[in-house]
Amino acid sequence: MQRLHHTMMLAVGVLCAACDQPGSPKVANLAPDAVAQVGELPITQDMLRLFAVADESLLRGLVSDALLAQEVTSVDTQRRSVIERAVLGRAVIERLRDQSLLEHPATQDERARVIAEHWVRLDRPRAVRTVVFRVPVPDLADDAPYRELAEKLRAAALGSLNLETALQRTSAVETGLVVERVRMPPVAADGRVIPQNAMDHGMTQVDPQYAQQACALQAPAELSPVFALREAYQFVFSTEVIEGVSPTGAQQRREVELRVGEQRAQPTLAQIQAAGKKSLKWSEKDVPALLKLVWRE
Repeated sequence: MQRLHHTMMLAVGVLCAACDQPGSPKVANLAPDAVAQVGELPITQDMLRLFAVADESLLRGLVSDALLAQEVTSVDTQRRSVIERAVLGRAVIERLRDQSLLEHPATQDERARVIAEHWVRLDRPRAVRTVVFRVPVPDLADDAPYRELAEKLRAAALGSLNLETALQRTSAVETGLVVERVRMPPVAADGRVIPQNAMDHGMTQVDPQYAQQACALQAPAELSPVFALREAYQFVFSTEVIEGVSPTGAQQRREVELRVGEQRAQPTLAQIQAAGKKSLKWSEKDVPALLKLVWRE
């Protein structure tokens, strides 16, 4: 690290010499724990510990980011004030949250409520995303040709390593009948839709028989058998398997705790907002500690 310290001092010196103009950052006397100084901002050992590898490239990147940030804030002071308010607001929320959890650990009822509200992230069952190949059967028609076509389509798609290949192969089959190809959202074995993006919110529940066929697939590019459902013969092609998560996992437990604390802080935050921005003041000794949150994970 001593070698990196010397390297960065040279790098900062070169940067400052290259842009030695009014308002440019100058090399300053470094604090004991600082690796470099850009204007008023020291780049400290604590900042470096937030990264897995603290090498010369990382330090150069931090210096570059600091120079850019100082230039932006000097040009656009309004944007700077918005960012500072956001950082202080985050500090208030985190302080209220952490203090609440320290004084009163999350109860079982609070945990259960948070898990129920955020089950997609915290208590999600295994789900499978598929494309359904359907051959609708008209009313009163002999269904034998329709089932036969569905079997032919499945045979054509068998062995496809991706959806594009399956679509090409099935499109080459002569049908003479209506064939539908429908992209479905991820579904769990109990029929629940497990939304992963905005396009998955069109439905919340699917037919249990379809859900069982989809969730029986273990990997992408697998095919279900042909089955009858809703006046059609069909099979499904899996495109994604989404593993479930449990609220007992370490990451999930931590998120539950934090969300409980944030919910507890809402009444106090509402009071602060109602009192008006002018009534919210911070002492000068608090501000540096709060701004350090920017560098925290």
